[in-house]
Amino acid sequence: MTRKFPNLFSPLKIGGLTMKNRIISAPMTYPILTSDGCLTPEAAAFYELRAKGGAAVVTVSELIVDGKMGKYYPVQVTIDAPNSKDSLAVAARAVRRHGAIASMELSHGGMFAITDGPAWGPVDVNENGVPIVQKMTKAMIGGLLESYAKAAAL
Repeated sequence: MTRKFPNLFSPLKIGGLTMKNRIISAPMTYPILTSDGCLTPEAAAFYELRAKGGAAVVTVSELIVDGKMGKYYPVQVTIDAPNSKDSLAVAARAVRRHGAIASMELSHGGMFAITDGPAWGPVDVNENGVPIVQKMTKAMIGGLLESYAKAAAL
């Protein structure tokens, strides 16, 4: 019998990284997080199951790079939560126990973010004369770039 995807279960080397196969678990946010945006032990176990099931790469949720201005759901994993690094490390170790690689999706809600006032985006947007999105300044864009860099380094 001929397999439709003969290389699916073959290792794949990208630079200095070798994946045990070519299966990547898509980003899924576990619905129960701490109130400040950290993974719970149950969330780490949720991602560990994907690695145990055979995925070579497990995308551990999305990481909001600016918890104050970048969330688009009330509770999301945020880089600026006091214990975010520790909770992410627990999940990464759980995934690694099964020979998989943990990854993150870096994210920001942009003009769709939940805020107390208008959101920030690339242009001003008014709805019935009411500002709902304000154009970001160059300094704000620079700060957002720094937030992404900080998250990538983490």
